[in-house]
Amino acid sequence: MTAMLGLVFGTTLAVSIIFIWYIRSTTLNTLSEAIEPLSQQTALNFDYSVSEYIRDFKELVESSSYATLLTEEEKIAASSDKFSDNDMISDFGIYSSDGELLKSSGSGCADVIEESDVVSAVERGEVTVTDIKNINNQNYFGILAPTTYNGSTEVSAAIVDCTLINEEISNSVSGSDNSVFVISDDGVIIFSSDTQSVKTNQSPIELANTDDSYAEFSDALKTALNGKSGTYTYDYNDTEYTMGYSEASYFDAIVIVAAPTSSYLSLNYTTLRIIILMITAVVVVTLLVSIIFARKISTPIVSTTKRLRALSNGDISTRVDVWYSKDELGILSNSLEETIVSLRQYINLI
Repeated sequence: MTAMLGLVFGTTLAVSIIFIWYIRSTTLNTLSEAIEPLSQQTALNFDYSVSEYIRDFKELVESSSYATLLTEEEKIAASSDKFSDNDMISDFGIYSSDGELLKSSGSGCADVIEESDVVSAVERGEVTVTDIKNINNQNYFGILAPTTYNGSTEVSAAIVDCTLINEEISNSVSGSDNSVFVISDDGVIIFSSDTQSVKTNQSPIELANTDDSYAEFSDALKTALNGKSGTYTYDYNDTEYTMGYSEASYFDAIVIVAAPTSSYLSLNYTTLRIIILMITAVVVVTLLVSIIFARKISTPIVSTTKRLRALSNGDISTRVDVWYSKDELGILSNSLEETIVSLRQYINLI
Protein backbone atom coordinates (compact mmCIF):
# COMPACT_ATOMS: atom_id res chain seq x y z
CA MET A 1 0.00 0.00 0.00
CA THR A 2 2.73 2.44 1.00
CA ALA A 3 4.78 1.42 -2.01
CA MET A 4 1.82 2.05 -4.28
CA LEU A 5 1.24 5.53 -2.85
CA GLY A 6 4.95 6.29 -3.15
CA LEU A 7 4.90 5.19 -6.77
CA VAL A 8 1.88 7.39 -7.50
CA PHE A 9 3.35 10.50 -5.91
CA GLY A 10 6.77 9.84 -7.44
CA THR A 11 5.18 9.56 -10.87
CA THR A 12 3.19 12.74 -10.25
CA LEU A 13 6.37 14.58 -9.21
CA ALA A 14 8.23 13.42 -12.31
CA VAL A 15 5.38 14.42 -14.58
CA SER A 16 5.20 17.82 -12.84
CA ILE A 17 8.90 18.47 -13.43
CA ILE A 18 8.56 17.54 -17.10
CA PHE A 19 5.48 19.74 -17.43
CA ILE A 20 7.24 22.71 -15.76
CA TRP A 21 10.19 22.39 -18.12
CA TYR A 22 7.90 22.07 -21.12
CA ILE A 23 5.71 25.01 -20.11
CA ARG A 24 8.74 27.23 -19.48
CA SER A 25 10.28 26.28 -22.82
CA THR A 26 7.11 26.80 -24.85
CA THR A 27 6.19 30.01 -23.01
CA LEU A 28 9.60 31.56 -23.67
CA ASN A 29 9.46 30.53 -27.32
CA THR A 30 5.97 31.96 -27.69
CA LEU A 31 6.97 35.15 -25.90
CA SER A 32 10.02 35.55 -28.15
CA GLU A 33 7.89 35.06 -31.25
CA ALA A 34 5.34 37.63 -30.06
CA ILE A 35 7.63 40.29 -28.58
CA GLU A 36 9.50 41.14 -31.79
CA PRO A 37 6.37 42.04 -33.83
CA LEU A 38 5.18 44.02 -30.80
CA SER A 39 8.42 46.02 -30.79
CA GLN A 40 8.07 46.63 -34.53
CA GLN A 41 4.54 47.95 -34.07
CA THR A 42 5.68 50.12 -31.15
CA ALA A 43 8.47 51.52 -33.33
CA LEU A 44 5.89 52.42 -35.98
CA ASN A 45 3.78 54.15 -33.32
CA PHE A 46 6.84 56.04 -32.11
CA ASP A 47 7.70 57.15 -35.65
CA TYR A 48 4.12 58.25 -36.20
CA SER A 49 4.13 60.35 -33.02
CA VAL A 50 7.29 62.17 -34.14
CA SER A 51 6.13 62.50 -37.75
CA GLU A 52 2.91 64.24 -36.65
CA TYR A 53 4.92 67.17 -35.27
CA ILE A 54 7.08 67.25 -38.39
CA ARG A 55 4.05 67.15 -40.69
CA ASP A 56 2.18 69.92 -38.91
CA PHE A 57 5.20 72.23 -38.85
CA LYS A 58 6.06 71.44 -42.46
CA GLU A 59 2.51 72.27 -43.59
CA LEU A 60 2.76 75.66 -41.88
CA VAL A 61 6.16 76.59 -43.33
CA GLU A 62 5.25 75.48 -46.85
CA SER A 63 1.84 77.19 -46.82
CA SER A 64 1.23 80.14 -49.16
CA SER A 65 0.26 82.40 -46.25
CA TYR A 66 3.58 81.75 -44.52
CA ALA A 67 5.45 82.61 -47.73
CA THR A 68 3.94 86.09 -47.77
CA LEU A 69 5.36 86.94 -44.34
CA LEU A 70 8.32 89.28 -44.65
CA THR A 71 9.94 89.50 -41.24
CA GLU A 72 11.22 86.95 -38.74
CA GLU A 73 8.89 88.40 -36.10
CA GLU A 74 5.85 87.75 -38.32
CA LYS A 75 6.90 84.17 -39.02
CA ILE A 76 7.49 83.43 -35.35
CA ALA A 77 4.14 85.00 -34.49
CA ALA A 78 2.43 82.87 -37.15
CA SER A 79 4.06 79.72 -35.75
CA SER A 80 3.06 80.61 -32.20
CA ASP A 81 -0.50 81.22 -33.31
CA LYS A 82 -0.64 77.95 -35.27
CA PHE A 83 0.47 75.87 -32.30
CA SER A 84 -1.09 77.93 -29.53
CA ASP A 85 -3.14 74.93 -28.37
CA ASN A 86 -0.14 72.57 -28.31
CA ASP A 87 2.03 72.97 -25.22
CA MET A 88 4.55 70.46 -26.53
CA ILE A 89 5.83 72.87 -29.19
CA SER A 90 7.24 75.68 -27.08
CA ASP A 91 9.80 77.79 -28.94
CA PHE A 92 10.20 78.95 -32.53
CA GLY A 93 13.09 80.52 -34.38
CA ILE A 94 14.43 81.65 -37.74
CA TYR A 95 17.96 80.78 -38.89
CA SER A 96 20.08 81.90 -41.80
CA SER A 97 21.41 79.30 -44.23
CA ASP A 98 24.80 79.29 -42.48
CA GLY A 99 23.28 78.48 -39.08
CA GLU A 100 23.01 81.91 -37.50
CA LEU A 101 20.01 82.38 -35.21
CA LEU A 102 18.23 85.48 -36.51
CA LYS A 103 15.24 85.52 -34.18
CA SER A 104 13.62 83.24 -31.60
CA SER A 105 10.70 83.26 -29.20
CA GLY A 106 12.71 81.80 -26.32
CA SER A 107 15.95 80.12 -25.33
CA GLY A 108 14.91 76.68 -26.57
CA CYS A 109 16.34 77.09 -30.07
CA ALA A 110 19.77 78.13 -28.78
CA ASP A 111 19.79 75.27 -26.25
CA VAL A 112 18.70 72.46 -28.57
CA ILE A 113 19.75 73.39 -32.13
CA GLU A 114 23.38 73.54 -33.18
CA GLU A 115 24.79 75.37 -36.18
CA SER A 116 25.70 72.07 -37.83
CA ASP A 117 22.06 70.95 -37.59
CA VAL A 118 20.93 73.99 -39.57
CA VAL A 119 23.64 73.60 -42.21
CA SER A 120 22.77 69.93 -42.62
CA ALA A 121 19.08 70.75 -43.11
CA VAL A 122 19.97 73.33 -45.80
CA GLU A 123 22.25 70.88 -47.59
CA ARG A 124 19.58 68.18 -47.58
CA GLY A 125 16.89 70.63 -48.64
CA GLU A 126 14.19 68.93 -46.59
CA VAL A 127 12.63 69.01 -43.15
CA THR A 128 14.89 67.33 -40.59
CA VAL A 129 15.01 66.77 -36.85
CA THR A 130 17.92 67.31 -34.47
CA ASP A 131 19.22 64.86 -31.91
CA ILE A 132 17.37 64.82 -28.60
CA LYS A 133 18.85 67.15 -26.02
CA ASN A 134 18.34 67.04 -22.27
CA ILE A 135 17.62 70.47 -20.78
CA ASN A 136 16.94 70.61 -17.03
CA ASN A 137 16.08 66.88 -16.93
CA GLN A 138 13.61 67.21 -19.79
CA ASN A 139 14.13 65.97 -23.35
CA TYR A 140 13.61 68.18 -26.42
CA PHE A 141 14.33 67.98 -30.12
CA GLY A 142 14.22 70.55 -32.90
CA ILE A 143 12.41 70.53 -36.23
CA LEU A 144 14.19 72.40 -39.04
CA ALA A 145 12.34 73.36 -42.20
CA PRO A 146 14.47 75.11 -44.90
CA THR A 147 12.65 77.36 -47.39
CA THR A 148 13.94 79.42 -50.29
CA TYR A 149 12.32 82.73 -51.32
CA ASN A 150 13.71 84.86 -54.15
CA GLY A 151 16.98 82.95 -54.11
CA SER A 152 17.50 83.36 -50.37
CA THR A 153 17.36 80.37 -48.05
CA GLU A 154 16.36 80.49 -44.42
CA VAL A 155 15.42 77.82 -41.91
CA SER A 156 12.33 77.91 -39.70
CA ALA A 157 12.69 76.01 -36.44
CA ALA A 158 10.42 74.63 -33.74
CA ILE A 159 11.35 73.01 -30.41
CA VAL A 160 9.32 69.97 -29.34
CA ASP A 161 8.94 68.84 -25.73
CA CYS A 162 9.14 65.01 -25.64
CA THR A 163 6.77 64.60 -22.69
CA LEU A 164 3.73 63.72 -24.79
CA ILE A 165 5.70 61.26 -26.92
CA ASN A 166 6.87 59.53 -23.76
CA GLU A 167 3.27 59.35 -22.51
CA GLU A 168 2.15 57.83 -25.80
CA ILE A 169 4.88 55.22 -25.51
CA SER A 170 3.76 54.44 -21.96
CA ASN A 171 0.14 54.12 -23.08
CA SER A 172 1.16 51.59 -25.72
CA VAL A 173 1.83 49.06 -22.93
CA SER A 174 -0.81 50.28 -20.50
CA GLY A 175 -2.47 47.47 -18.55
CA SER A 176 0.46 45.04 -18.88
CA ASP A 177 3.77 44.38 -17.14
CA ASN A 178 5.66 45.15 -20.34
CA SER A 179 7.88 48.21 -20.51
CA VAL A 180 8.98 50.24 -23.52
CA PHE A 181 12.10 52.31 -23.85
CA VAL A 182 13.96 53.95 -26.70
CA ILE A 183 17.74 54.17 -26.87
CA SER A 184 19.90 56.43 -29.00
CA ASP A 185 22.73 55.13 -31.15
CA ASP A 186 25.18 55.58 -28.25
CA GLY A 187 23.04 53.56 -25.82
CA VAL A 188 21.47 56.43 -23.88
CA ILE A 189 17.83 55.88 -22.90
CA ILE A 190 15.88 58.80 -24.38
CA PHE A 191 12.33 57.57 -23.69
CA SER A 192 11.03 55.15 -21.08
CA SER A 193 7.62 53.96 -19.91
CA ASP A 194 9.09 52.67 -16.64
CA THR A 195 11.20 55.46 -15.18
CA GLN A 196 11.57 53.60 -11.88
CA SER A 197 13.74 50.79 -13.26
CA VAL A 198 14.83 52.27 -16.61
CA LYS A 199 15.58 55.96 -16.19
CA THR A 200 15.88 58.35 -19.10
CA ASN A 201 19.14 60.09 -20.00
CA GLN A 202 21.17 57.24 -18.54
CA SER A 203 23.46 54.85 -20.38
CA PRO A 204 23.31 51.33 -18.91
CA ILE A 205 26.24 50.43 -21.16
CA GLU A 206 28.42 52.99 -19.37
CA LEU A 207 26.96 52.14 -15.96
CA ALA A 208 27.93 48.50 -16.49
CA ASN A 209 31.58 49.54 -16.38
CA THR A 210 31.25 50.30 -12.67
CA ASP A 211 28.13 48.37 -11.65
CA ASP A 212 27.87 44.63 -12.41
CA SER A 213 24.10 44.67 -11.94
CA TYR A 214 23.86 46.36 -15.36
CA ALA A 215 26.05 43.78 -17.11
CA GLU A 216 23.34 41.69 -18.78
CA PHE A 217 21.18 44.74 -19.46
CA SER A 218 24.19 46.34 -21.14
CA ASP A 219 24.76 43.24 -23.29
CA ALA A 220 21.10 43.34 -24.32
CA LEU A 221 21.36 46.97 -25.42
CA LYS A 222 24.57 46.29 -27.33
CA THR A 223 22.83 43.46 -29.14
CA ALA A 224 19.94 45.76 -30.03
CA LEU A 225 22.29 48.46 -31.31
CA ASN A 226 24.05 45.94 -33.57
CA GLY A 227 20.86 44.68 -35.19
CA LYS A 228 17.81 46.25 -36.76
CA SER A 229 15.33 43.81 -35.26
CA GLY A 230 15.33 40.74 -33.03
CA THR A 231 14.87 39.34 -29.52
CA TYR A 232 17.08 38.85 -26.47
CA THR A 233 16.73 37.49 -22.91
CA TYR A 234 18.52 39.09 -19.96
CA ASP A 235 18.41 39.52 -16.17
CA TYR A 236 18.05 42.92 -14.55
CA ASN A 237 17.14 43.78 -10.94
CA ASP A 238 16.72 40.05 -10.15
CA THR A 239 14.11 39.72 -12.88
CA GLU A 240 14.38 37.84 -16.16
CA TYR A 241 13.18 39.77 -19.20
CA THR A 242 12.56 38.84 -22.79
CA MET A 243 12.87 41.86 -25.07
CA GLY A 244 12.08 42.60 -28.66
CA TYR A 245 13.80 45.45 -30.44
CA SER A 246 13.23 47.29 -33.69
CA GLU A 247 14.86 50.21 -35.47
CA ALA A 248 13.03 53.56 -35.49
CA SER A 249 13.12 56.06 -38.35
CA TYR A 250 14.14 59.03 -36.20
CA PHE A 251 17.12 59.90 -33.97
CA ASP A 252 18.97 56.70 -35.09
CA ALA A 253 17.03 55.12 -32.25
CA ILE A 254 16.09 51.58 -31.30
CA VAL A 255 12.68 50.87 -29.76
CA ILE A 256 12.68 48.09 -27.16
CA VAL A 257 9.73 46.27 -25.60
CA ALA A 258 10.72 44.23 -22.53
CA ALA A 259 8.47 41.69 -20.82
CA PRO A 260 9.18 40.00 -17.47
CA THR A 261 8.98 36.29 -18.21
CA SER A 262 7.66 35.56 -14.70
CA SER A 263 4.40 37.37 -15.51
CA TYR A 264 3.73 35.00 -18.37
CA LEU A 265 5.00 31.88 -16.62
CA SER A 266 2.99 32.46 -13.42
CA LEU A 267 -0.35 32.01 -15.17
CA ASN A 268 0.80 28.78 -16.79
CA TYR A 269 2.26 27.54 -13.50
CA THR A 270 -1.03 28.27 -11.74
CA THR A 271 -2.88 26.26 -14.37
CA LEU A 272 -0.33 23.46 -14.04
CA ARG A 273 -0.74 23.37 -10.24
CA ILE A 274 -4.50 23.05 -10.63
CA ILE A 275 -4.08 20.22 -13.14
CA ILE A 276 -1.60 18.39 -10.89
CA LEU A 277 -3.90 18.76 -7.87
CA MET A 278 -6.82 17.40 -9.87
CA ILE A 279 -4.77 14.46 -11.13
CA THR A 280 -3.51 13.72 -7.60
CA ALA A 281 -7.05 13.90 -6.21
CA VAL A 282 -8.34 11.53 -8.89
CA VAL A 283 -5.48 9.09 -8.26
CA VAL A 284 -6.00 9.15 -4.47
CA VAL A 285 -9.75 8.62 -4.80
CA THR A 286 -9.14 5.80 -7.26
CA LEU A 287 -6.70 4.15 -4.85
CA LEU A 288 -9.11 4.43 -1.93
CA VAL A 289 -11.96 2.93 -3.96
CA SER A 290 -9.64 0.16 -5.14
CA ILE A 291 -8.54 -0.60 -1.58
CA ILE A 292 -12.13 -0.75 -0.31
CA PHE A 293 -13.19 -2.93 -3.23
CA ALA A 294 -10.14 -5.20 -2.80
CA ARG A 295 -10.88 -5.69 0.89
CA LYS A 296 -14.50 -6.47 0.12
CA ILE A 297 -13.34 -9.23 -2.19
CA SER A 298 -10.38 -10.53 -0.22
CA THR A 299 -12.02 -10.78 3.21
CA PRO A 300 -14.58 -13.54 2.35
CA ILE A 301 -11.94 -15.37 0.28
CA VAL A 302 -9.49 -15.37 3.18
CA SER A 303 -12.24 -16.43 5.61
CA THR A 304 -13.39 -19.25 3.36
CA THR A 305 -9.81 -20.41 2.78
CA LYS A 306 -9.18 -20.59 6.54
CA ARG A 307 -12.34 -22.61 7.02
CA LEU A 308 -11.33 -25.08 4.29
CA ARG A 309 -7.96 -25.56 5.98
CA ALA A 310 -9.73 -26.18 9.30
CA LEU A 311 -12.03 -28.67 7.58
CA SER A 312 -9.04 -30.49 6.14
CA ASN A 313 -7.81 -30.90 9.71
CA GLY A 314 -11.12 -32.48 10.73
CA ASP A 315 -12.83 -29.43 12.18
CA ILE A 316 -16.51 -29.69 11.29
CA SER A 317 -17.87 -27.78 14.25
CA THR A 318 -16.76 -24.24 13.50
CA ARG A 319 -19.34 -22.28 11.50
CA VAL A 320 -18.48 -20.67 8.20
CA ASP A 321 -18.69 -16.88 7.94
CA VAL A 322 -21.43 -16.86 5.36
CA TRP A 323 -21.56 -13.82 3.08
CA TYR A 324 -25.18 -13.26 2.33
CA SER A 325 -24.79 -11.88 -1.15
CA LYS A 326 -25.90 -13.04 -4.55
CA ASP A 327 -22.47 -12.88 -6.12
CA GLU A 328 -19.98 -15.76 -6.52
CA LEU A 329 -18.40 -15.16 -3.09
CA GLY A 330 -21.77 -15.42 -1.39
CA ILE A 331 -22.57 -18.63 -3.25
CA LEU A 332 -19.15 -20.10 -2.39
CA SER A 333 -19.37 -19.41 1.35
CA ASN A 334 -22.97 -20.61 1.52
CA SER A 335 -22.12 -23.82 -0.35
CA LEU A 336 -19.21 -24.50 2.00
CA GLU A 337 -21.48 -24.05 5.01
CA GLU A 338 -24.04 -26.45 3.54
CA THR A 339 -21.29 -28.98 2.88
CA ILE A 340 -20.03 -28.85 6.47
CA VAL A 341 -23.58 -29.16 7.83
CA SER A 342 -24.15 -32.25 5.65
CA LEU A 343 -20.88 -33.79 6.85
CA ARG A 344 -21.89 -33.26 10.47
CA GLN A 345 -25.26 -34.94 9.79
CA TYR A 346 -23.62 -37.96 8.13
CA ILE A 347 -21.16 -38.34 10.98
CA ASN A 348 -23.94 -38.15 13.55
CA LEU A 349 -25.91 -40.87 11.71
CA ILE A 350 -22.89 -43.13 11.77
